[in-house]
Amino acid sequence: SPLVISLAADSNSQRSVYSFNQATSNLKGVATSCTYSNISNLKTEIAGCNISEHDAVYINASVVDAVQIKAALPAGIPVYLTDKSYIGVNNSSQEFALKGATLGDMPWLLTDSELKASFMKTLPKANPQVQKIFAAAYDSIGFAFNLPKLAENPNDVFHGLTGDISLGNAGLIEATPMWVKLGELR
Repeated sequence: SPLVISLAADSNSQRSVYSFNQATSNLKGVATSCTYSNISNLKTEIAGCNISEHDAVYINASVVDAVQIKAALPAGIPVYLTDKSYIGVNNSSQEFALKGATLGDMPWLLTDSELKASFMKTLPKANPQVQKIFAAAYDSIGFAFNLPKLAENPNDVFHGLTGDISLGNAGLIEATPMWVKLGELR
């Protein structure tokens, strides 16, 4: 029975909450949503969320908000973050504050490669969101070229910059994120 915490006024967060609830609807437990209107009222607003009744918390918030939300949660409850809550800066104070939380993210942001180095040299001020768009576009082309091969073998995967991508049931494209626990060696 996960609890999803998000900013009420953020349409992207609400879309994510909806998708999360759709994806978890086939589980035994039911996800509960808890929203906050602004960070200054956070503790008061999430106090009514009955956090102790849940076995995990999924945070969809900016990195600044996620740090404060995690600090307001009981110790020991598993915390999961979205890409909004982690900006890819290693060893930052924000990463330290989010230590122990689990992030499902693209290997592109978490590892280094020649392609990433080349991209960063071309666009040195690219933020993580721009990097993700580049990686997704790059993988789209690679996946398209490998589609006939992937269609022949349902167990085959394309190892892209965004993770492992496969052709799933009913011809749907499926991606497997890389799960990382913040604060551990990578």
